Amino acid sequence: MANPTPKSSNQPTPKENINQMNKFSNLKLRYKLAVGATVGATVLGMGVAYAQWTASGTGNGTAKAGTAQGVGAAVVTYTGITGLLYPGVSGTGQLQVSLTNPNSYPVQVTSVAQTVSDGTHFVSSSVGSNGCTDDPATETTPGNAATLAHPTGVSFATQTQDATAANITLTAGQTKTFTLNGVSMTGASDNNCQGATFTIPLTTSAVSTA
Repeated sequence: MANPTPKSSNQPTPKENINQMNKFSNLKLRYKLAVGATVGATVLGMGVAYAQWTASGTGNGTAKAGTAQGVGAAVVTYTGITGLLYPGVSGTGQLQVSLTNPNSYPVQVTSVAQTVSDGTHFVSSSVGSNGCTDDPATETTPGNAATLAHPTGVSFATQTQDATAANITLTAGQTKTFTLNGVSMTGASDNNCQGATFTIPLTTSAVSTA
């Protein structure tokens, strides 16, 4: 019977094989961890390095102011039962007027005044055809208001922000009727003016309150 071939001393034993396999497995695991850590670090590094670019500059813009429009005054039918006129009334007569704010912002009316009389602005009345008018055309001496043939004798004292007009405010685009004091009638009022309704030309001033 032949003798068995003696085992080479270079061949690993079963135990050594197991150790080698364990080392190989640990090496692969460390490689995966190292690669994963590198990739993770790379991605994280990219996230930290990324930023928006910023820049600044200079230049000009334009803006335009609107144009203020005057508050309009319109005739309304007098509905009051007090503040009526008769010769000798001084400043206690009442005037009703419809005011309109055509602007796109609120305003406060600072004054309401009687427009200076001229050929187109004068106190007239509902019975003007009977001669109750301040129309300069009826002056017996042209250019002299004191010689009006049939004067109304009616006038309106300016109402300012410190007086009645202090309460006159209008929102943007608003139209509103107000009753103001300040109307007088002198003893020069023609007899034909009894029961008449008078139209007084007015001028208004206002300021924005926005």
